[in-house]
Amino acid sequence: MKRRDLERRLRIAGCFLKREGGNHSLWVNPKNGVTEAVPRHNEIKEPLAKKILKKLRCRLKRRTIKGVAGRGTSPRLHPLVEQAR
Repeated sequence: MKRRDLERRLRIAGCFLKREGGNHSLWVNPKNGVTEAVPRHNEIKEPLAKKILKKLRCRLKRRTIKGVAGRGTSPRLHPLVEQAR
């Protein structure tokens, strides 16, 4: 999985970037205060990406993230983000 796709999923789930470290970025889920490091590689292996999402307790419905990897499609926004628009 591309790093930008993982970051997009984290943002949609409500997580935010806390700070940049030497080799990792620290992401926080404000709903539960959990912090997790995301490596700064172009490609992040699928098991690691799933582990990061699981640790941050980011639960996304499939339809919420549909289109993230596809070309020419825009990802659907999280319902809370759409309400803010």
